[in-house]
Order: sequence, then structure tokens, then C-alpha cells
Amino acid sequence: TIQELRVMAQYPAIYDKNAVYLGEFEFLLRQHISGIRFLSVWNEQTEEKVRGFSVDNINKLFVAGIADGMTNAAFEERVRSLVFRADSSYPVRFVPTAKTPVKITVTASVAISWDRTTIEAQIRALLLETYGEGAIEVSKGQSNPLRKNAINTLLRENIDALRDEKAEFDIQLQLPASLKPEQFLYLQGATAYMAITVTSANYGSGLWNV
Repeated sequence: TIQELRVMAQYPAIYDKNAVYLGEFEFLLRQHISGIRFLSVWNEQTEEKVRGFSVDNINKLFVAGIADGMTNAAFEERVRSLVFRADSSYPVRFVPTAKTPVKITVTASVAISWDRTTIEAQIRALLLETYGEGAIEVSKGQSNPLRKNAINTLLRENIDALRDEKAEFDIQLQLPASLKPEQFLYLQGATAYMAITVTSANYGSGLWNV
């Protein structure tokens, strides 16, 4: 899919199936493990920025991840095998994935001709399809996939009612103050994490009149 290509394009362009650089280990794992919901690979320098120095971190490769249809034990065994085949000098240390649903609030004003309930449902479905748990867009660790500009563009381009130049909407996200490499950011449909409000407005004399 386009989303998968976008994620894979973030990895090094030169890759000969022998992981050498950090980004190539993650690329290697994504190539050989299907159904990845989340994957983050980092080194001792990144680990020590988060949790401080430890001699146990030296020359370690840190991995956090979740894959569909695999237990944690099966996932870890598969990762160890792939990393060892690529570079046997790297012991792997696994860190539990920190699932972190992010609260999002969307408020919109659309022409009165649109059904508000339908628009709210469309917005909710699109957000969960693109940024919900299991979406490729949120599967890469050590980055924030939930950016207001990208979400703004997504809604504007895919929700007919919001394409009208006079439609207005606002997005608010409650992101963590800091991001750990094992942190899995995604959107959740529960009302505690997703609030969508659409109001109707009349269009007259070149103005919106609520």
C-alpha cells in the first residue's frame, strides 16, 4: 500500500540484506516479520538518553514491538534469529512496548445541508483507519505520527463536507511531554480518547451564520 511504501521509504536507500546501520536492522525486521503493529529499534546511546548509563547497555541492540499472530516469546525469538544472522555481535535486549493512546478533539462547522451525525462518523472512521492501532502510519517507533498538519490535510482531502472552503475545523492533540523509544502512539475510538463535534451553519450573503 501507499502507507507501507511511505514507512519503508524512511529507511536507508542502500541495503544489501546485511544490516550494518541501525536503521537497517529495523528495515530487516520489517521485511521478514509480517503483521507488525509497532516496531522500534535503538542503540545504547538512545537508551542512555532515556534511562541513564549502564554497563549492561554497551553494544546492545534494543527492540520493542508487537506483531499480529505472534506471542511476545515468538516475536522475540524471531527477532533474535534475524539479528544474529545479520550481525552476531549484537545481543538483543527487549523492552515492553508502551501502548499510549493519544486523546484527540475535533470540532467542525459545516454547511447545514450536511448531516452532522454522518460527518462525525466519517471523521471517526477515517482517523481510526489511518492512525488507529494496526495502521501502518503509527507502526514506526521513535517518531510522532500524529501531527496536526498531516491530520488537517487528511480530513480536508477525504471528507467531502470539509472540502468546502468555508467549512471550518480545529484539531487538538494531547501528546506526551516526552517520547520514549518504546512508546507506541495511536488513536483510540473510545470517547475518553476521541471527541468529535460537528455543528451546522447557514450560508448567506457570503457569511457563515451559525
